[in-house]
Amino acid sequence: MFTKEDYTGYFRDINAKEKGMAARQKEMLPRLKDKVLIANIENVLGDEVRHVGLTEELLGLLDRL
Repeated sequence: MFTKEDYTGYFRDINAKEKGMAARQKEMLPRLKDKVLIANIENVLGDEVRHVGLTEELLGLLDRL
């Protein structure tokens, strides 16, 4: 059985990975020229930003337990 601390550590790790992936995609976008590629990277970036929000929400909920 997982403990609160296990889940907290897990979601902190996921949050850090999502933030890192979003940062790399933001760095990449200005260098791209292909509009289709840019649109796809922007879609993925939107997902990463939502994932950061979700993991932060989960961490906040865990803090209240």
